[in-house]
Amino acid sequence: MKVVFTLPLPPYKVGEVSNVSDGYARNFLIPKGFARPADDKTVIQLNLKNSAKQEHEFKTKTKLLESLEHLQGTELVIEAKVAPSGRLYAALSPKQIAAAISENLDINLPKAWIAQLPSIKEQGSHEITLQENGKSVKFTLKV
Repeated sequence: MKVVFTLPLPPYKVGEVSNVSDGYARNFLIPKGFARPADDKTVIQLNLKNSAKQEHEFKTKTKLLESLEHLQGTELVIEAKVAPSGRLYAALSPKQIAAAISENLDINLPKAWIAQLPSIKEQGSHEITLQENGKSVKFTLKV
C-alpha cells in the first residue's frame, strides 16, 4: 500500500511517499497518524506543497544574496580582547562573526553559510569570502 508520511518515523521522512505492507499501514501507520493513504489527490497536494516550498526557499536565498551584496568590499569591525602578543584571548567563532554580520545588515545567515566562516585567532584585517550557488561575497573583517 502506498502511504504518505505525515510524521517522521525513521527511516521515513515527513512528506515521503513509500510503499509499505498493507497490514503495517492499516494497523499501525494510519491509526497512529504517522501516515495516510497516498491517493492521487494526496500526491498532487504533496507535489504542490513541495514546489511552493522550493520556490519560497529560492526567493529567500535570492533576497539574502542581494542583501549580502551590500557587504561586498566593505570593512566590518569587531571588538575583542587582545593579548600583548597580538593574539586574541578567545578566538572569534563563526557564530560571533555571523552575529556581527546580522547586526550590521539586519539579516540571518543560514547555518551552511556560518560553517564557511573561519575561526579568527589574531588581531588585524582578515579577508572573508561567502559562497552560494556560484556567487561569492568578499569583505574585510577587522579585529
